[in-house]
Amino acid sequence: MKQVFGLMTALLICGQAQALSCMRPDPVASYINASEASDVYYVILGQVTLDGPAPVRPDTGTFHEAPDLTASGRVTGKALGPQGFQKSVNLRVDVTSMCAGPWCGDFPGQERALIFVKQSQPRAVIQMDPCGTQYFSKPAPEMLADVEMCHRGGACEPAEF
Repeated sequence: MKQVFGLMTALLICGQAQALSCMRPDPVASYINASEASDVYYVILGQVTLDGPAPVRPDTGTFHEAPDLTASGRVTGKALGPQGFQKSVNLRVDVTSMCAGPWCGDFPGQERALIFVKQSQPRAVIQMDPCGTQYFSKPAPEMLADVEMCHRGGACEPAEF
């Protein structure tokens, strides 16, 4: 009986030993993806403020598809233009914490970030995916310079990891 219980336990644990495999998030790769997309994206250096507390995803205790959650808010900061991050923005947004299976993106904090905002109706959308490809918290100056260079038509090579 102990052997059967041990085997069943091992099978259950091994069955759940899955992981999400993401490439390291790279703002240049995100810029390229956004510029090649059929959707229109704003690239903003700023801060997201939700209208209220971030929704809490219920813990089902299972290893299944988790639901996406959305909260409304505002993004303020500077939009990317020909001269860099200079145009002030104050934009109503929906922030969606997206999931891939049980792995989900977090809602943004109050920190300064490089944010890819998709134009949509009735308001723009920030997609917080589990791999972190649309929101870069506390971006380094080199990261911003690389994205600005891409936008100006200069060298635009994603980082190699």
